Amino acid sequence: MPSSHDGDEVQSVSFVPSTRPKDDAAALLRITSGRFIVTEKNERSVTLTLVNKSDGDEEAQRRDASTSIILLEVGGDPQHQQQQQHSPVPNATMILTESELSSLIKSANNNVDGYTASDAFTVKSSSANWTLVQLSGGGSILLASSAQDLCAYATDLLSDVDIDARSEQEKSEEQEKLLDAFEQDIEEPPYNFPSLGMSVLSNTDIVPGFTINHRGGGVPIESDLFVGKVLLMMRPPNSAEDDPYYHEQIFYKKKRRFEIQIQGRFKYVPEGTVWCGFEISEQMQLGLVSKGLCNLLLRLVSKAVPGDMHYSFGDKNNDELPHISFPAWTLFDKVVVSKEGETPPPLGPEVLPETNSVARKRSGQVGDWNTTDTYSFSYHSMYLDLPIWHVVNLPTSDIDLSQFWGESKLRIVVYENDSGNGKHLQRDNRYIAGIQAQYLGFKDDQSIADVIDENDARPMDQNKLSLISRSISYNKLEGNVEPEADASVDGDESRIMTVSASIMEGWDNSTVESDDETTFYDATGMLRSESELALEGGRVYVEDDSSVGFEIETSYVCDESSRNHLLYDMLCPAWIDVPSDQRGKYRRVFAFVIGDEASDVFFRSVAEFSELFSMAEANAFVDQTCSPRLSAFEKQRRIMGYTLAACRHIPSARSTQRCLALRNQKGCRFGGGKDFLNGTAPVDLKASRTHGEAILLGCYVARALSERHWVEEYAIITSECCSFLHQDSKRPSYRIHLRGILGVHNLDRSDCPYFPSFHFLAIETVSRVIYLMFRSNPAREEAMETILQARAALAPDDQDSNLSADTFDDQTLHYIHKSSVYFCKQRRLLNNRKFAFTSLGKIAFDDREGPDNIHPLTLVQSVLSKALRLPHGLKKSVLDDFLDSTAELKNANLAGLSEKERCAFYINLYHVMVIHGQLVFGPPTSTFGSNSFVNHFSMVAYEIGDDMCTLSELEHNIIRAPMNSPSQFASRFVLPKSVYKHALKKADCRINFALNCGSISNPEYVQVFTAENLDYELDIAMRDYLVTAKVSSNGKTITLPKICQWYSSDFGRKHTDVVRLCAPHLNDQDRMRLSPNLSGIHIRHLGFDFKCRPLRLRVEVS
Repeated sequence: MPSSHDGDEVQSVSFVPSTRPKDDAAALLRITSGRFIVTEKNERSVTLTLVNKSDGDEEAQRRDASTSIILLEVGGDPQHQQQQQHSPVPNATMILTESELSSLIKSANNNVDGYTASDAFTVKSSSANWTLVQLSGGGSILLASSAQDLCAYATDLLSDVDIDARSEQEKSEEQEKLLDAFEQDIEEPPYNFPSLGMSVLSNTDIVPGFTINHRGGGVPIESDLFVGKVLLMMRPPNSAEDDPYYHEQIFYKKKRRFEIQIQGRFKYVPEGTVWCGFEISEQMQLGLVSKGLCNLLLRLVSKAVPGDMHYSFGDKNNDELPHISFPAWTLFDKVVVSKEGETPPPLGPEVLPETNSVARKRSGQVGDWNTTDTYSFSYHSMYLDLPIWHVVNLPTSDIDLSQFWGESKLRIVVYENDSGNGKHLQRDNRYIAGIQAQYLGFKDDQSIADVIDENDARPMDQNKLSLISRSISYNKLEGNVEPEADASVDGDESRIMTVSASIMEGWDNSTVESDDETTFYDATGMLRSESELALEGGRVYVEDDSSVGFEIETSYVCDESSRNHLLYDMLCPAWIDVPSDQRGKYRRVFAFVIGDEASDVFFRSVAEFSELFSMAEANAFVDQTCSPRLSAFEKQRRIMGYTLAACRHIPSARSTQRCLALRNQKGCRFGGGKDFLNGTAPVDLKASRTHGEAILLGCYVARALSERHWVEEYAIITSECCSFLHQDSKRPSYRIHLRGILGVHNLDRSDCPYFPSFHFLAIETVSRVIYLMFRSNPAREEAMETILQARAALAPDDQDSNLSADTFDDQTLHYIHKSSVYFCKQRRLLNNRKFAFTSLGKIAFDDREGPDNIHPLTLVQSVLSKALRLPHGLKKSVLDDFLDSTAELKNANLAGLSEKERCAFYINLYHVMVIHGQLVFGPPTSTFGSNSFVNHFSMVAYEIGDDMCTLSELEHNIIRAPMNSPSQFASRFVLPKSVYKHALKKADCRINFALNCGSISNPEYVQVFTAENLDYELDIAMRDYLVTAKVSSNGKTITLPKICQWYSSDFGRKHTDVVRLCAPHLNDQDRMRLSPNLSGIHIRHLGFDFKCRPLRLRVEVS
């Protein structure tokens, strides 16, 4: 017997035989988190004392200890250990309080400091008042919450069983009986999966109440074709704790997320193919991007699963539901056919005993069915995690399923179809079995909700989805493409950064070391716009405490070569990522132009520029006049451009010397730019760079990542694609498939960036235009001719209806852009099919000359008219025209516009962005998923003039800027705080009724607003919205739309003010029922349905 601690007598001692006492002792100490202390140990035993966790110091807790366990070493023969592992007879017993017992059970499978307890300590079985645990060394410990519960188990079930007096066979039989009785007595209800609403499909009827992880061998099912049972075993979010029974036998040390087993007999022999797969309850409302990603995922699935694949995105009337299905005979993991008179295998954790599954899967057969045999099927997946509604175990972050089908329900189905018409219509499907899952979310359990990666709340995250797209394009799911080259930042040669595939598309400033600390919700003070200051009188004078002043010339030139370019944009037109001296690295430099020849274009880093010029005054100027949303590199470009513009405006011998010194600066690491686009072809052009295709042409180009950001790459043109890569890289960072190219043409001189004597080529695809820069015109002409000839050599096809054609390896390059000119974060620019290399967006409408002088309101009215008339079946020509017109809005500068003109412009712009956002991403969902309203409105963004805004910023920081915040408490946390110079100044509650987000609680129609008729049009919008308002027959109660509650402060301080303002716009009957003084009026509000529908053009009736 061990000695007691501090002289206290130990009241009970239990001896536990163990083959590894020290390991078992260590396991108990880890798992119980301090509930035991070591009171004695030697070579063959370890004594643990159970601590009573009461208030007080540690010594008092130890003195209260009343139970000790001695882990005693026994013979380590495998037979003895195996017998102990399966014995229900405990070697030791302890009495704990109910809270201690509950805590000990919950901690049994916790991960403590990276240590997995279940490897050494397993809960064999448990009830509310006791549990039986098994140590890896062989010993069993029974813990109970009272002596009565301890006796109920130990005395009644075990004390009268004289195991030693029985034969080995009797011992085994008795133990099996005890185990069966034990499992029946202590079985708890299975985990209820609170995030899912489950139903079972009976023929075409949905019957709620299906039980996941059923313990009784399956749930009975019957249809016109089949009778049997189905068992769905699913991994809970916290598998070991929520459902230890199935965790141990199905999911432990496995990646699978669920397994479905079906067993039964056919009532008649199927005449068609028996299919198995997944259905969605409603037509999928996919955006262009998500549909492109779906196509890539379908391609992956078709390669991974043998047999034919049938899929559909559904139709408008739900005659054919969205689905993906495969012949059941080749899809199921296991198929067991039990002949008549044979006992079929039980459903449950045991693997169905099929030995030739590989041959069956590869056979391509549709199955040999009959009505006498009993069929047992099983299928499992490691990718579909229904409790958190995600696709998991991909090489990157998980994907939220709601971005594909919103709030629709998912069905796992087995059915027969013999229609022969190529469609799986609901009326032609004869269902064998089906289980329906509806995602409810984790509303009441935030700890489980935290299981979902918070990054997945961002829809179409570029870094995540681009990797998936690229991986699938390379015909397998890889971890990532090989890391691309590095680039130094801002001329600081000691700082190196990685240029990944996503950065090559549009530099993500969040991955760049810089001083740009702008957050998504800009909370800066009111800033003066550049157009108001920079264009007043052609120059700007900014007082600064450190100097007498800062003057620059900002007038723009209208000749053919530099038309619509501001001076500072001409002097420092862009920054460029060029290959550095280090292998596989990029270095960032800025381009400077002094003169009209190619030799007058040179490159310097920020450090080299700062050696000659002080930029403090220009820095202050940029802070005061430019958008706070500019990226660090765009801000730096403007600072240097303004500095040179000031030198030109106030010429002096000193400023002239500095400009010449900058141009003739010695020791520049990049050589000043003389080698730009003049490098020699890479020696090692392996097949990995071209996928084994013959190279038709190779040359150096610069590719535009945004209007002011270029990257120098080596372009390889083959018979299938045009690839761009670092000269030392093994894989392209960007690739255009020739079948997705619509046209190739030289860029008009008036639309070119200001790089004198360089030549530009535009490659048009359905979703965007790719711009390339060449050193010489022959090089450009040769590249254009090669692409056109290779494209013409492809087999003729008609892709006019395929708007998600495989133009790019990365589907995120379709239709959305993360511009490096701005600090985008969650924002994704949609009006970027074409880049605007001129400075028109910074030039006020009244200061323009020539054909570019289009009024901003006229421009947005034209775009909205096109958006509202977009057909259901889009063609490339129609889509291109719409996308190009949205890109023109980047040139819309609102400086000088009246309040009414700005109001009409912004309301029209809002509806354009709503339509464009749904077109690209699909309709937003109500609450859950990456495409929820909050995420959707915080992501859909446009570049307007010299700034950008999201739908949420446009609504709350520009249009509703002079009005009050919504009444919801959560709005103060989720709404942006950005500040815009040209926001509206005058509050008007009617604007709340004019903004239509597309919800079915809003009117179906919107109108194109004008400045001259704005008051009348706002009244019409208010009247259309209040069609749903109702007044009770006694005139005492009025029911108003939900926005009247959300924005009640906009109508006045009294609750009756909203009724007074809405009353003139009600129908005649309701208006007559209202009391004139509105005394005692009771206001109710309608609910708000977040489900969306397409907006339509309202035809005005006089």
